[in-house]
Amino acid sequence: MAQWYYAEGPGRNVGPLAAEEIAARFRHGQLFLDTQVWREGMAQWQPLRSVAAELGLDAQAPSSLPPPLPGRPMPAPPRAAYVTAPEPRKMSRGVLVLIICLAVALPALAVIGILAAIAVPAYQEYTLRARLMEPIAAGEALKPLIERHLAQGQCPDNEADGFQPEDAYAARHVAGIVVGEFDDGTCGVEVRVRGTGSPKMDDHAIWIFYDGQSQRWGCTSDIEDRLLPAQCRG
Repeated sequence: MAQWYYAEGPGRNVGPLAAEEIAARFRHGQLFLDTQVWREGMAQWQPLRSVAAELGLDAQAPSSLPPPLPGRPMPAPPRAAYVTAPEPRKMSRGVLVLIICLAVALPALAVIGILAAIAVPAYQEYTLRARLMEPIAAGEALKPLIERHLAQGQCPDNEADGFQPEDAYAARHVAGIVVGEFDDGTCGVEVRVRGTGSPKMDDHAIWIFYDGQSQRWGCTSDIEDRLLPAQCRG
């Protein structure tokens, strides 16, 4: 039986799991159609939607949006009393109730507006950061193969054994992956980003490289640090 893995975040893969467990986590909203998954026999990590039929998943993904902010209950307006005056004319009860409702509602609307001004940009930025997980996971999936070539004393390129042409790695948010040696002598991959809907990220690159001196992997990018995971900043 095939054992599955999924990417929970940069540098963290969860598994092995049975196909039934992957499907159950999807139905409970723990995984989404954009979540990167892999099993033995797959050339590279793929979004869950690409293998949905194999796992017997529904075409519709569970909602990934947070629930709406709870509304503040509006207190019931007090019973309006008739206004007595020397003149026989009286204020309409409907007008008085409307004034009371407005007095209660306007402060509540102001609070809701302030919360929306804070929450909407924060959620949009969170969404952009989440879209970078696919290109980062695609680049990191090639680490073991690169290390195998480095152990033989050479930095591979896209034509080396086990690798594919640049365009063959294209995915929803990946324009392509170039494998090779960087100008500073380190070896790794350049992942080109696309399809995020933001000019701050589309057509930019993420570089994942192996430093032979420290024998550690590193990550950097020309994307703004605030949109990158911690290990790729700076």
